[in-house]
Order: sequence, then C-alpha cells, then structure tokens
Amino acid sequence: MLDQVRRSALGERPGTDHVIGSTYSVRQGIVPLRTRYGARAELDTEILFGESVEVLSRKNGYLRVRALVDGKEGYIPAHALAVRRFRPTHRVWVPHVVASKTRPVQSVATLDLPMNALVRVLETPDKFSRLSVGGWVNHACLKPLHEYERDFVEVALRFRGRPYKWGGRSALGLDCSALLQLSLQACGYRNVPRDSGPQSQLLGEPVCDREFRRGDLLFWKGHVAIVLNRYYLLHAADHTMTVVIEPIDAVLARRRREEPLDKQEITCVRRFPDYAERLIKRGP
Repeated sequence: MLDQVRRSALGERPGTDHVIGSTYSVRQGIVPLRTRYGARAELDTEILFGESVEVLSRKNGYLRVRALVDGKEGYIPAHALAVRRFRPTHRVWVPHVVASKTRPVQSVATLDLPMNALVRVLETPDKFSRLSVGGWVNHACLKPLHEYERDFVEVALRFRGRPYKWGGRSALGLDCSALLQLSLQACGYRNVPRDSGPQSQLLGEPVCDREFRRGDLLFWKGHVAIVLNRYYLLHAADHTMTVVIEPIDAVLARRRREEPLDKQEITCVRRFPDYAERLIKRGP
C-alpha cells in the first residue's frame, strides 16, 4: 500500500524500465544492496532515500547498480528506484524520522527517512515541511542541503544505543564502518569509503603515537572505532550488538582474549588535521 502511494506521488508506472548507464534516485527509505539478485542474497550495504545510483544491468526484476555516494556495487529491486533523479533541497540530520500523510504527527506514516536521506521540500507553511514524495515531516529534522554539522564525533554519539547490523547503514541498524561514514558525511566529508579497510587507507592521516585524541580513528582488521578522549571510544560492536561507549583499555584487552591473532592489535590510527579547526568554527 505505501509503495503504491509513493509511486503515485512520483507519477510513476509499475514496472518502468530503467536505462542501463543512466542514474536514478532511490525512492524508498532504506534499500538493501545485496551481493547478488534475490531477497535472500547476502546484504552488503544499504542505500538511503534520495541517494543516486548508476544502473549497470538488469536481471529478473533486480538492477545491478553502483552507488554514487561510495562506489559500492550490488543488486537492488527495480521498484526501489524512481523513474528519474530529483533535485534534493534538504537532508535529514537526525538519526531517524518518519514522514506522515498529513501534518499532525498522529497521521498515518508513509516513509522512514534515515540520517543523510536527501529530500525535496515543496513548502513549509508552518513547522512541518511537505515533501515531493508525498508526506510531511517536522522541519526541525531537516537542514538545507549544504548546511553541515561541525563535529562528526558528536554526530556519531547520536547513534549510541542503536542496534548493530552487519551491512546496515541507518539508525535502525548499522555496523562500525557505517557509523563512521554516516557521521563524516553529515559533516560534509565527501568520498567516504563504506568499508573499514579502505577507510583505514584513505581517511585523514596516519599517526604513530598512542596519545589518542578526540576524533582519532582506531582500526583493527575488519573494525573501526572513534576516539572520544584519551580513555574512551565509541563503536558499533558486535559483542553487545549496539553502538556503545567503552574504555579503550577494556577493548584492547578483550580483543586480545577473544579475537583471532590477526584481529587483536590496532593496525593503524588515523587523524583529521582539520578536526580541531572545524570545532573552533562551530560557534555558539
């Protein structure tokens, strides 16, 4: 039912073909990107509402696509894409918000919108904004497209307590590298890799000292954590199945006890030279 409502709002026809080599906008809140076609295929990551993908091929109702946000490739249902790209005006800056059919929040829900979802606002007659896809959200949950947060660590802290989900990329469930990617994207960092391996090579600059600072990134094989201060870190942890704050020493000790040898020790520490400057510019 909701799928039909959204399709009607976009002026789409069911089963519309998408042109290989063209780009389209995702028109569902959170779309699984799978390693092969089929609903039971392994989840690789998720694409969020309003993000764009390039269509690479078609097969049995699925499209093989490349996500423009980070270059990930995989399969999504064809009906998850709009028939054309739309030009967003705002992005969601809270961890999660639900669009409703009419302005009162008691109205029927029409669409889940995760952080960094891109939407087009048609009007804001009061504290609610009407979206091009049909539905209303509280305007306080939106920011103009190019208005970014300053402190990616503070953004990451908004996900504290949210569930861990391998391949997840929203407050409904996310993994360690998605927590970092979403937080950096909310602060205007571009071309943020999706997985911790490429993140450990491309984000910030490597540092050799172990005097950890707020904003440092600690990498293990297959895992990344965000330093809050010299004693604590934040990460999406599979041993608690949540985004959690833990003492750095406790994490190091646990990994030496429980992880395979190649995953026990920190492989590298990365630091953003402009992190402190961004905080200074934050203002009141």
